[in-house]
Amino acid sequence: MEKEDFKRKAKESIDEIFARIDELEAKKDVVFDKAKEEYQETIGELKTKKDELQAKFKKLMDGSDDEWDEVQNAFSSAKDSLKEGFSKMATILKKVMDGTPESNSSAQTGKPADDPNQPAGA
Repeated sequence: MEKEDFKRKAKESIDEIFARIDELEAKKDVVFDKAKEEYQETIGELKTKKDELQAKFKKLMDGSDDEWDEVQNAFSSAKDSLKEGFSKMATILKKVMDGTPESNSSAQTGKPADDPNQPAGA
């Protein structure tokens, strides 16, 4: 991938990621009390990763040609880390939006909730 093309795509990724973090933060009041702690913790992690990604992007934009491969790989790694954080947040939100007590308790314990369509103990 050409350097300028990668820079453009990197900027698009950052804009999308930042918008998603803002969107998630706006939804925090919808989250049930039991999941708020995990939600807030995950938002905090995403914000830290956002700051790291911003620093990597700045280095990407300002870096020399000699540093290009290293900077490109560091940026891609930071972006992938943020995507993992979004997946974690999506799991929390899905559990909360399901609205079942099992979903909320599993958000706290990290263990999957029992399937309400299966008999107990199945």
